Amino acid sequence: MEATCLIEFTSSGTLNINQTALCFLKAVQQPLQVVSIFGPKGTGKSFLMNKIVGIPRGFPLSLPGCPHVEGMWMLCLPHPSLNGHHLLLLDVEGFDPEQGDKRKETTLFILAVLLSNVFIYNTQ
Repeated sequence: MEATCLIEFTSSGTLNINQTALCFLKAVQQPLQVVSIFGPKGTGKSFLMNKIVGIPRGFPLSLPGCPHVEGMWMLCLPHPSLNGHHLLLLDVEGFDPEQGDKRKETTLFILAVLLSNVFIYNTQ
């Protein structure tokens, strides 16, 4: 089970929704419990999400200084404790407080908050 890019930004800064990922989500018949994570670059967000669900390679991990997650990535699986529900994990691109694109970072933050049942703000 591997993560898929759900939302990305084009080189011109336009938000783009991955239609394959959207079709997959539309096909899920059970209720979704959505957990998203947001925070600065390099704080282990993808690692933490993988630990939460117990999948070592669900979200791709990056090396320091070389972030892998751009935009918003998703991983959808049966909920481990709620029968008849699915768990949708959203791993959001880390922000850079000094050199980041504030419009893009704000858009991703707002989307993550609005889409989530549980929102994790990871600081370290």
